[in-house]
Amino acid sequence: MLTVIHINGPINSGKSTLGRALTDSLPRASFIDGDDHEAPDDAPLNVRIEAALRRIEREIATRQGRYLVVAYPLDDADHERLKAATDRRRARFLVLTLAPSVEVALTNRGQRALI
Repeated sequence: MLTVIHINGPINSGKSTLGRALTDSLPRASFIDGDDHEAPDDAPLNVRIEAALRRIEREIATRQGRYLVVAYPLDDADHERLKAATDRRRARFLVLTLAPSVEVALTNRGQRALI
């Protein structure tokens, strides 16, 4: 049975870092960074979000393995959408929400600079 582990949280909270580490520690696990999608970087935000969610839904429907770890922020509607995709697959859906301190969240880390 597939288990989808969705890591939720604000920008710069460590979702991708934790997701990659978790994927490395779990058997037969795959990782999706929700920011990797088909929409152009300069597309409107709603277009990029829709592209990311469609990609995640496709992966939930087709991914082989035991775990699928996803790093992407969710609002209530996105959560329901991905929960429904997981239910259709008859997979388990776990959500882990990161909540760093404001000081940490506002620190530029990696290649993404906060504006």
